[in-house]
Amino acid sequence: EGGLVSRVCFSQLPNMLGAQLPVFGHLSEEEESQVEAEAERLMDISELQEFDIPYVKQVIWGWLEERRLEYLETQENPALDIFRRRAAVIGFRAGLIATLLCHGKETDDVLAFTRWVADYTLQQQLQLFGEEMNSLILEGEHRSANTPTYYASLYSLLPAEFTLPQLIALQQKEGCKSAVKQVVWRWKKHQMVEDLGEGKFKKTLNVKH
Repeated sequence: EGGLVSRVCFSQLPNMLGAQLPVFGHLSEEEESQVEAEAERLMDISELQEFDIPYVKQVIWGWLEERRLEYLETQENPALDIFRRRAAVIGFRAGLIATLLCHGKETDDVLAFTRWVADYTLQQQLQLFGEEMNSLILEGEHRSANTPTYYASLYSLLPAEFTLPQLIALQQKEGCKSAVKQVVWRWKKHQMVEDLGEGKFKKTLNVKH
């Protein structure tokens, strides 16, 4: 569950076993010209421009709340609660593009399209990754209920002031495979350590193992 899930709208193809090769039609010259013109118009829009799309935002917030309540009804499908947020990002982006294609107007079709993209994206994400995600979550809950996390364990086992070699040695001893730079970055981000320079750090929290 990474950034790729927020950037790709997955779509499963139907089973084509034994089927004849599909024959696709062609756009008319007028349709091709229209597509080309709209694509060029979108490309010309500056990345620095800001667009106010309150109705698209309202649709997505309402959709998110519906999915949140849907999860809370049983709480047996945590993947739904995770992927609804990813699908909402894609739905919102689709709503923005649709608004731009309608010259800045948040029409009923734009709002319906926004919701449809979010619905379809979530459906595909759950079909492709839902079962595996739920298994990973259950496995993580079981592991955390029986053993301390590396995140807390490493921090609590280090002295008040430590060096990178000390942290690396402790990682190897505890079997932690996270990149040491990533571990330190997270601690610094959450203000858990103070950088003393030259690979030395000072803990700012008193975490007991």
